[in-house]
Amino acid sequence: MALRSGILSIIALCFMFSSVSAEEVLYCVDTDATGFKWDEHGQASPEKFPRDRYTIKILSDTDRIITRMDGDRAGVGFRYLCRRPYSDKDQVVCDDSSGLEPWSFHSNTYTYAFLAGPPAGGSAPNIIIGYGICTKF
Repeated sequence: MALRSGILSIIALCFMFSSVSAEEVLYCVDTDATGFKWDEHGQASPEKFPRDRYTIKILSDTDRIITRMDGDRAGVGFRYLCRRPYSDKDQVVCDDSSGLEPWSFHSNTYTYAFLAGPPAGGSAPNIIIGYGICTKF
């Protein structure tokens, strides 16, 4: 009897850990994206950018893969390290290794920035800030 209850306990623990470690995938769509665009003379102007779509694979509390579904980087996933910066259990901030593309998630919403453009330099001529809503895939 003790052996049987021990085996049942182990099986229950396996199911509990497998559901905790299961990957979650989110489908995210920009509500808006705006920022600045630089021309060939180095002059900036405000710009509306196309709204993008992303899949976000949540590997763990500290690890996500963000994949753009449209444009020049469509289908290429980038790994982000994440943390919970505040006491708000729904807030998660993520950053790639460069520090130039931060994301902030709160409940089912997100905000991101692309900061690699001028005047800070980089190969892309734009600075973009976008926000949107995620749903489970």
